Amino acid sequence: MQDVINQFGKEQIAGMTAATRIEAFILLPVQSLGNAVTIFTGQNIGAGQMERLKKGLRFSLMISISTIALLSACMLIFGESIISLIVGSDGQAVSSGNSYFTVCAWFYPLMAIMYCLAGVLEGAGDTIIAAVHSATSIVTRLAVTLILAPNIGFLAIAVSTSIGWGDATAIVCTRYFSGTWKSKKLIPTSENRENFSVKRD
Repeated sequence: MQDVINQFGKEQIAGMTAATRIEAFILLPVQSLGNAVTIFTGQNIGAGQMERLKKGLRFSLMISISTIALLSACMLIFGESIISLIVGSDGQAVSSGNSYFTVCAWFYPLMAIMYCLAGVLEGAGDTIIAAVHSATSIVTRLAVTLILAPNIGFLAIAVSTSIGWGDATAIVCTRYFSGTWKSKKLIPTSENRENFSVKRD
């Protein structure tokens, strides 16, 4: 991916560097909330409180999506001004960075959903899904970038990133709604503790 970016020149590199730094701050709240959901899930599964887990997830999704929607709106409206704080008055770099957000900002809510649901899966012990959706996202981004870069140039990076997020979110959502994660718990809950003790004996 970096090799593709380097082909577009120093202005695009500067714009992309600024965009990724800002994006890290934008995604930090939803990543942190996803980590909190992981712990919350483990606690509630262990206590056999599945209904409380569902309520907590709904509340987390509401906060996460609202926060990321607000930050996305700020980037769509004030993107050039925010990017210029990093790259200065370099118009080409600012334009390049802003073009990235013009595409990706619309897809940040997908990340809010993905991190919350992934938090539930990981908290339930279904940890393999984290490697699957991460690897799928990386492969998708690289493949789409290589295909589109010759035709649409620098914008291919933003498009491939958004598609990669979509793939990762689809995988996590499919896994969550399949319900298979409910059988991944590693410790006995209050509902199956007696059966667990019998099997262990």
